[in-house]
Amino acid sequence: MFDFSIKLDTEDPNRGWVVDRVSVHHEGEEVAYLKCSYIPQANIPKFYPHGVVSYLDKVDGWCGAEARYERGDTEYWAHINHREKMTSEEALAYMVKYHQEKYNQFKNWFVDKPFEDYISVTTPFRRRGLAEQMLLYAAEYYRGKGMEFFLSNLRTKPNKELFRKLKAKYNLPKRRFVWASPSDRYYFPLDFAA
Repeated sequence: MFDFSIKLDTEDPNRGWVVDRVSVHHEGEEVAYLKCSYIPQANIPKFYPHGVVSYLDKVDGWCGAEARYERGDTEYWAHINHREKMTSEEALAYMVKYHQEKYNQFKNWFVDKPFEDYISVTTPFRRRGLAEQMLLYAAEYYRGKGMEFFLSNLRTKPNKELFRKLKAKYNLPKRRFVWASPSDRYYFPLDFAA
């Protein structure tokens, strides 16, 4: 007998991400778990209050960009864009415009799009369908919240078989997304039925 449960927001806030955990217990012991991650739309104003500038600071590696922006340190932006003869304000506007599309792609990839982040089944309980059942459990949970559930594109060797099986068995659709590079993401749609 296996018991399935989900714990919400199990990790400290990290740039707005929420990490939920689906657990499978057998005789009181956790034997498998699935981590699901996404950024709720409600977290965008809190974690990305300055839009592109916040994104560059928190995700794209521009350490300190947000703090400088909040302090009004306009010289920083002129220094970044030293090739052009621009004022600091013009450099900031140019930088925001230049990176806006990347920020939009980031939001389109992660905001309200929970995805399978990590899955683990202890050795004695493998090959019993627990990974598939956890994914279906998560898909049903997120569907109840009005969100589609996405499968990860990163696969370990043993996990690739499960991925192929799910795509075929449930006829999962895919959607093309761009974040850094184009990628097809398979997902459980809102009208999915196991």
